[in-house]
Amino acid sequence: RELMRAAIKALRLRRAANRYIVTCRVRSWDDEKTLPSFQVSTLGPFNDDQVQQFIQHWYGALQQAGQFSQVQTKTRIESMQKAIGVLERDLVQNPLLLTTMAVVHFNDADLPRERVKLYKRAAEVLLKRWQQHRAGKAGLLETLGIGDRELYPALWELAYHAHSTAGSEKAADLPRSKAIEILERHFAALEKPWEKANIFLEYVDQRAGILVGRGGLEKTVYAFPHRTFQEYFAGTYLTKRREGFDRELLKKLEHGDYWQVAAQLGLEDLLHNAQMPNLALNAAYALCPNTAIAEHEQALWRGILWSAHFAEEIGQERIKADTLANGGQSYLDRLIKNLVKLLEHGLLPARERAEAGFVLGKLGDPREGVCALPPLWVELPGGKFMMGSDEGRDNEKPPHEVELSPFKISKYPITNAQFEIFMNEGGYQNEKWWSKEGWKYRQKENWEQPRYWENEAFNLPNQPVVAVSWFEAEAFCNWLSEKSKEQKANGKQIIRLPTEAEWEFAARGREGRKFPWGKDEPTPEHANYEQSQIGRQTAVGIYSQGATPEGIFDLAGNVWEWCLDFYDEKYYAACKKAGVVKDPLCTKESWWRIQRGGAYYSDADGLRGSGRYSLYPVNRLRLIGFRVCVAVEP
Repeated sequence: RELMRAAIKALRLRRAANRYIVTCRVRSWDDEKTLPSFQVSTLGPFNDDQVQQFIQHWYGALQQAGQFSQVQTKTRIESMQKAIGVLERDLVQNPLLLTTMAVVHFNDADLPRERVKLYKRAAEVLLKRWQQHRAGKAGLLETLGIGDRELYPALWELAYHAHSTAGSEKAADLPRSKAIEILERHFAALEKPWEKANIFLEYVDQRAGILVGRGGLEKTVYAFPHRTFQEYFAGTYLTKRREGFDRELLKKLEHGDYWQVAAQLGLEDLLHNAQMPNLALNAAYALCPNTAIAEHEQALWRGILWSAHFAEEIGQERIKADTLANGGQSYLDRLIKNLVKLLEHGLLPARERAEAGFVLGKLGDPREGVCALPPLWVELPGGKFMMGSDEGRDNEKPPHEVELSPFKISKYPITNAQFEIFMNEGGYQNEKWWSKEGWKYRQKENWEQPRYWENEAFNLPNQPVVAVSWFEAEAFCNWLSEKSKEQKANGKQIIRLPTEAEWEFAARGREGRKFPWGKDEPTPEHANYEQSQIGRQTAVGIYSQGATPEGIFDLAGNVWEWCLDFYDEKYYAACKKAGVVKDPLCTKESWWRIQRGGAYYSDADGLRGSGRYSLYPVNRLRLIGFRVCVAVEP
């Protein structure tokens, strides 16, 4: 590297008028030895289009090299595209790791479905097969006599110690002296273990890229540049500890969510690589005890979350088949009961509660009004209140008094599970439920389900349904209203979208709250919004601090909600001029319909109860849902 720097400097002196671009691996660049006057930039990860382009080019090159026919190439491309679709984005978007996956896919004609199998194969490619392919001969590890018996346990322990020293999202530094000490111990049965430990460190740094050194020519610290490998190896090490995997997990709960991914990967390694399901079951049971957990014992509630993740991975059928006294169905029952309590009482920080909501959706959310119909209703007395705000945007002005009749509004937005009942009963096929304009768009656009219905990020049963147009929401309301009448549940009442005024009254109350919960500015404990950094809608009803005094959830953040009204920016002025309007509803036709409440990407301002927004009613964005209300039929 020093010679390369010297050559570049000399070239610039001789050809100073030229422009130069120098590229290298990130970890090969040493800030202490930067080239003078060079601007340094780091290439970003692949975006989704570039990932697809890479796959096309990879197999296109192999076809040109005679490895595959045109038909085989097409099949391989489709196979790899499907295989990477279930993997974490940060793995797929890393060029080195994507190349490693491509090599695995080339060798095996597939990628493992379980991520720990993929990580194991990817590590093998990086450590051995990739180097053999490049060198065309036996790899250095074989030459040194380092076999799997020495190699992987050493990496597991290196990763464990690296992970133990860190407390942030960054990969942890491991002192060279500690790394040599660990490697010497694992290479003790080999000749010259200290020498081989040093050669091994140089190898994994310069050749494999799994563990890399920093500190100039004399490397003083090492780190795992890809956190995924660090967590995978560290988690595997947890399963090998003499104290037992379950005991190790109980100790790690005190460290917040820092060890969660490593613990999960350790569990998955037991299941899929080591083929030891009973040890995995024991770990899940240990984290969800038979005894009651006090609400202040946050670490133990975190254990419930980890246990739920474990149960999801193990599978309910395998758990139900277990005959241990504290296992099987009794374990699932207490696990789900504890998850519900965790959510309803806010016993973990918001990010972890969001995870608990996701896994509860997969295990089966039993909360009333979440996955079944009818919705849970909250009765509101109506009456006079001041609508709009002088402190908001122009379209929220002027504030004006309106009067509402009593009504009921759903406690939560309509969920995927509830919307699926509409779908299963022919909601998209029966013109009866659709307005004339809505049916026209349904046929024209061939709507058969919400736009992202097949996307696992958005289709959990207890998440709010999203990517539905205003017309789909209207059809659902018409169907549910008729269904309720048939069941004699609401007499002369109808179920429909709330009017803009009803929605604002639910969010602000008579006192005119700034946010559904009051005047305090939002935090991630109040709502799922930009600062929460969750990036999708959470299960309904997990933000107890963000509920209204009447007990209505998710009116701020999570998903935008369609309202019944057309949008007219001058409507408030007209209402003000008309005096106290009874049950206002903007029927002046326009291209837009009202949406309220903000979504998971919104800033704090977008969560205000008086905020007015609008959208074209056929838009089916992945952040728009709705809730319903019951009103007296005119």
